[in-house]
Amino acid sequence: MPKESNKISLFEKVLYGSGDVGLNAMYTLFNSYVLFFYTDVIFMNAALIGTVIMISKIFDGVSDLIAGQLIDTHKSKLGHCIPVLLKWTLPMVASVVLVFTVPDSTIAIRVAYIFVTYNLFNTILYTYVCMAHGSLATYVTNNSEDRSQMLIFKMLFAALTQTIMASVMMPMVNYFGGQQLQSAWIKSILVFGIIGLVPLALNILFVKERIDNDAPPENILEGVKCAFVNKYWWMAFVVNLCANFILTFNLSFPLKEIHKKTDGSIRRYPDGNLPDYLYCSAKYNFHLICHSIDSRNRYGLCDGHGRRINRRHH
Repeated sequence: MPKESNKISLFEKVLYGSGDVGLNAMYTLFNSYVLFFYTDVIFMNAALIGTVIMISKIFDGVSDLIAGQLIDTHKSKLGHCIPVLLKWTLPMVASVVLVFTVPDSTIAIRVAYIFVTYNLFNTILYTYVCMAHGSLATYVTNNSEDRSQMLIFKMLFAALTQTIMASVMMPMVNYFGGQQLQSAWIKSILVFGIIGLVPLALNILFVKERIDNDAPPENILEGVKCAFVNKYWWMAFVVNLCANFILTFNLSFPLKEIHKKTDGSIRRYPDGNLPDYLYCSAKYNFHLICHSIDSRNRYGLCDGHGRRINRRHH
């Protein structure tokens, strides 16, 4: 059994946190601009895109559960999480570039391409890599203080990256030719994708899995039951749900005047009615539920009967 006093260096903690620079460099631009790109750059019908994203969110929620199971139950000589980062980080970057390379073809082909590439990045590769990096701290050390500090650095780097991305993405697109050029978006994505590879590569090289947290395969249905009978999960879910609605409203107002159309009028995005805001919030809630269930189960906070356990930190 590993000793609780087995501490790690500040360098490794900060380096681990910097991995979120790579993850958020890609996901922030994807999450913040992909809908604008689909509707205002390649001029896809908003209703079609909304339907594709709504269906994709269902798959996205389920994929969290599957990714967690795969990480917990598969191990190589490098551990559980590092092999995932090693094998799938580069494909993840390539997949986010593919999202913005929609071909100039028929509506049916474009919708099919968007569905496949959207899910390839968001539902499969990003989910798998992000879940592996998020779980890595529990395999690096069993010292609760060190784990907490690692996760704090992770959140700090995530917030910093999101703030920077919000400021530099559109100037970068304009530098490469302007918002209406698809090639400008692709070049910008490539730049941020390459930047994002660096901290993730450093994580692979210098962050080491030391703790043997092997867990027996768990039934996903038991994980669902574990969450629904646990009052702390319900409390966390309600808080996150309220925060999600508030965040959607707050982000919608700054985005309502995103650019000027060629005739000089202002493009309002979204259009500013309540159903639009409620839809934007509601479409993420299925994903939120599945992600919460997976987190509660994988981090050992309760068993199938709702009792609190701590299987990873014995």
